[in-house]
Amino acid sequence: RTFESPTVAEICERAMVHRSTFYKHFEDKYHLLCAGFEELYKELAAMDFEERMRRPMQLLEQLGHQRQFRTLMKSGQETASIKSLMQR
Repeated sequence: RTFESPTVAEICERAMVHRSTFYKHFEDKYHLLCAGFEELYKELAAMDFEERMRRPMQLLEQLGHQRQFRTLMKSGQETASIKSLMQR
């Protein structure tokens, strides 16, 4: 599945969060994704240089273990919106 496939309702169901709670904090799933990246950037900015160099490698290693992420990246189905967020 691509990033566009799941609905907010499906995301909320999987996260066990009510839709009203989701919309209290996020406009849509793109806003949620951006918030996640922003949180990661804040964490990286607070680290010293050595930690900052280790963290992306750990993150990529973790993502590499996620079958869905690997499949999406290998298939070339990643969306332009996600690419632009990751290049930020």
